[in-house]
Amino acid sequence: MAIDLGASLISEFIIFSVAGACVILEYNRQVVKEAKREEVRQTQLQKFTDDIQMLHNTTLQQEAQINYLLSAVNELARHTKHKLPEPVSWQVNNNNNKEDDPKKNPNKNSKNSTEANTDGTSLIARAIVYYNNELKGDKLS
Repeated sequence: MAIDLGASLISEFIIFSVAGACVILEYNRQVVKEAKREEVRQTQLQKFTDDIQMLHNTTLQQEAQINYLLSAVNELARHTKHKLPEPVSWQVNNNNNKEDDPKKNPNKNSKNSTEANTDGTSLIARAIVYYNNELKGDKLS
């Protein structure tokens, strides 16, 4: 009977040891897996932060370049007879009033003929038209 109790005790100890070792190994495996997942998440978060910072820096550089170009255009416009149009607001207007839009309603056009055709043309095309109409005409007179 003592041998049976000893054998039973040793077998239970071995079974509990193996089960405990399996639980510990599974726990360690899950911790390593979670650490890798957290590292990937932190890497993605850092990449997103870097991308946002890079886009912010690019936006600041482009705003500085736009301001420089606007000041150059204004400086050049002061030396010509051509009057620059008012600056366009870049805010989105959710107003659905189509009567105020000159592209939608051509009857409400208060601009002169040279400015009326500038809505759909590029800056280069407008410059060529301006040169041909204003400057070339002055030299011939």
